[in-house]
Amino acid sequence: MSTLILKQHIIIIQILITLSIVLGLYFFDQLMAKSVLLGAGIAILTTAYTLNKVFCKYDATKPAQLIQQFYTAQVGRILIVMALFAVVFVRLMPVNVIGLLTSYLFMHLLPLFLIPNNLR
Repeated sequence: MSTLILKQHIIIIQILITLSIVLGLYFFDQLMAKSVLLGAGIAILTTAYTLNKVFCKYDATKPAQLIQQFYTAQVGRILIVMALFAVVFVRLMPVNVIGLLTSYLFMHLLPLFLIPNNLR
């Protein structure tokens, strides 16, 4: 499976899972649905950013370059996550903090389970 297809599959699955959870929650607790959407959205955006930064010019013959791309992407990801959480807490209150952080963590860890074992 090529890295482009794998990247697309990961992002699409994350979006579909998020939308199904948010749709289910919306009818019971709109604040929780909003919080889950924001938390998962932050994770999905930063996952897409990281995948594009690391694998945009992937060359398996240059492992040092790949490691540099990985570290650069992770630093960028952390800065983006901090900025987006700051926006949520300053501008988009009220939110359910447990729903926000749980959905972020779940979506952040989900790619680990979506990547085939032979590619880990």
